[in-house]
Amino acid sequence: MAREHQGLQIALMIFVLLTLILGVTTFIFFRRYDETVVKMEAESQKATQAQTNLGIVQGEKVKLLKFLGFPESEKIDNVEEKCREEFATYGSNFPEEQRNYRQLLKLFHKQIAELNESLEAEKTQVQTLQNINERRNEEYSVKIDAANQARDKAGRDLQEERDKFAQAHKEFTNREETLRTDLENARKEKEAALAQLQKQLEAATQQIQKLTQLNAEKSKKLEDLVKETFEVPDGEISWVNQRQRTVWINLGWADGLQRQTTFAVYDANTYDVSKSGKKGSIEVTEIWDAHLAEARIIDDQPANPIMPGDKVHTPLWTPGERRRIALTGDIDLDDDGQSDLQKLLSFITLQGAVVDCYLDDKSPNILTGQGKPGGRMSINTRYLVVGKPPEGAGAKERLDAYSRMLSEARSLRIQEVPLKQFLSQMGWRETSPVITYGPGANPAHFRPKPQEGLRPVSGGKVSELFQERRPPAPKP
Repeated sequence: MAREHQGLQIALMIFVLLTLILGVTTFIFFRRYDETVVKMEAESQKATQAQTNLGIVQGEKVKLLKFLGFPESEKIDNVEEKCREEFATYGSNFPEEQRNYRQLLKLFHKQIAELNESLEAEKTQVQTLQNINERRNEEYSVKIDAANQARDKAGRDLQEERDKFAQAHKEFTNREETLRTDLENARKEKEAALAQLQKQLEAATQQIQKLTQLNAEKSKKLEDLVKETFEVPDGEISWVNQRQRTVWINLGWADGLQRQTTFAVYDANTYDVSKSGKKGSIEVTEIWDAHLAEARIIDDQPANPIMPGDKVHTPLWTPGERRRIALTGDIDLDDDGQSDLQKLLSFITLQGAVVDCYLDDKSPNILTGQGKPGGRMSINTRYLVVGKPPEGAGAKERLDAYSRMLSEARSLRIQEVPLKQFLSQMGWRETSPVITYGPGANPAHFRPKPQEGLRPVSGGKVSELFQERRPPAPKP
């Protein structure tokens, strides 16, 4: 029982406490409500007074606008702007602090009074001048009569001169007619000469049109060539088997690829092969599919091996087209001083390309093409491979032919490619170089060369200009 009474007591205490809190809260809320009502009544009285004052000001504003000559609905900003414009126009000589309508009216009244006084003085002066003018008119009346008589005499003299002019004009007209006839005859002769010149001009125009058409064809051919330039890769490596030194490329029979076609290999991120060095060469051995062929690695670098994604390119072949090549100058592939023209011709023909024209090393002044004399370049010729300027026997005649080929290639806008660059781009590698000993030997064959694919190693000799770098000495 004691525990039950204790629970009732706690509940009673909580109820009393909540009742007190509710009462205090209610009192505070009602107190704030009364204060808010008092403030609202005060603000309402202020608003009423302000509305009354606004009505008074609005009435005064309307009276002032009517007095100034503005409509009742005109805005104060517009009134002020127009007043400033009128002050600037009519009272520009007033200081800024004195620019008002009262001062302006005083100024106008003063100016009108001064103008009236000046007008009266002008009227007196005008009357004086009129009197003087009347006296002068009387004096000059006699002179005017004499002048009229002189005028009549001058009219008679003028008529006589007109008659003389009419006679002279008639004579001049007859002479003019004669000259017109002579001019007409001369015009007919000139028209005949002009017709002859027109025929010559038409003939020249037709010739120009032919040349323009030829130039357009050359320009179109040039645009077609520029679209696929010497610098764009032809394909890429799909897979590599380094153990068997074999690669697969994404070109095949659908691209017109042939066996024994050689390609230079470039890094995968290469998009301009003319500005990048090749990393190897491959030769097509089998064609397996429309866009798949197998090739053997004929040249690579151990330090930079051929990888999938690497680009391949050759200037002698492009998908669906037989490249046409021209050769000029001395063709020496291994720098042994001997002509390798026939070797290069055989290699180019093996790749499926066509040699339009080359400078024959046996017939000094004959341009040969496709194995027959009389070859020549055309707008379809893709590259002119330029070797060394001709030397040795018959050098003068061959040098003239060499210069003519360069000039013709530039007029036809054929791309010129140095021989060394051409060999590098088509994946050429001399597999069995011939080394000549004795008086005709090439010194370059006997110079020490670094191991292929590895970085050069210093021989240990350092220039005297080099100073060994040491750390700074500690300060004492």
